[in-house]
Amino acid sequence: MNETPEWPNPLDKAHAVEKARQLRDQTAKGGLKFEAYLPPTLALWLLDRIEQGKFIDPSEAVFGACRKFSGLTVC
Repeated sequence: MNETPEWPNPLDKAHAVEKARQLRDQTAKGGLKFEAYLPPTLALWLLDRIEQGKFIDPSEAVFGACRKFSGLTVC
């Protein structure tokens, strides 16, 4: 029997939820900064868009993506 491990791992998910709760007050006052890893193909795609003048920098692209996807329902 081939069992696929649950993703995300329940312990990782619980840790992420607790971390989000801890950051909530600070974020409400000053926003949220974070780092993100982009695999090479996606990073090059993003740099192409910046070179084309579609975005000023990666943070603008992330902001636009978050605004666009904020209305979507996550399964």
